[in-house]
Order: sequence, then structure tokens, then C-alpha cells
Amino acid sequence: MGKVVEAPKGDREQQRYNMRFFLPASEIKSKSEAPQPSKENVRVVDVPERTVAVRTFSGYFRKANVDENTKALLESLRGDEEVKNVKEDHVEVFGWNPPWTISFLRTNEVLVPCDFVPLKK
Repeated sequence: MGKVVEAPKGDREQQRYNMRFFLPASEIKSKSEAPQPSKENVRVVDVPERTVAVRTFSGYFRKANVDENTKALLESLRGDEEVKNVKEDHVEVFGWNPPWTISFLRTNEVLVPCDFVPLKK
């Protein structure tokens, strides 16, 4: 898995950014095995497993682009009977590419935690 940078949407609106770099679970099983940060404002944390709905999009991490894709994701979930408890106030944005990647080749994701309840047939 490549490096991913995550910026929670709520922080983006306040012009504050929290960056998260995910370490490969195949190599690092717990935070005690991770390299220790040399700066006080950097922390290693375990991120619990969860279920999320995701929309992938290209382009830059601009507010208009994120808002457009967030809206499309949330609208698509409203009509899905198998998706419950959508946490619309916990939207996050992931960016998968280095800064020099040109816009149309970028892969970004907007995601929202939710529950998936398969319909019984």
C-alpha cells in the first residue's frame, strides 16, 4: 500500500490541517513497533477498524472539489437501503499522490463512516 495523506474535512473548513500517514499493517502490527517520532507534535496512534462509504475523485484538494464530491457521496447514500447511520459530520478526505502529480492523474477519496446492513432476500 502506498502512502496516504488524510485531512479531516472539519479541520479544512477551519483552515487547520491534521495529516495522517498510514503505516503498512503487513510490516507494523502495533504502534509500539512503529518508528518513534522526533517531534512533540507528532503522534503514532492506532486507528480502529471501521466501515466507511467512499467516493473517489481526481483533481486537487480544493474546498470546492471536496465539497462537490462530499455532496455527491452523501446524496447517493440517502437512497441506499443497505447503508444506515451515516455520520455526515465526520467526513474525511484522503489524498494518495505526491504534490507533483498533475491534477487529472491524482486519486483522492472522500469518505464517511456508516453501517452496512445487507438486505435479506
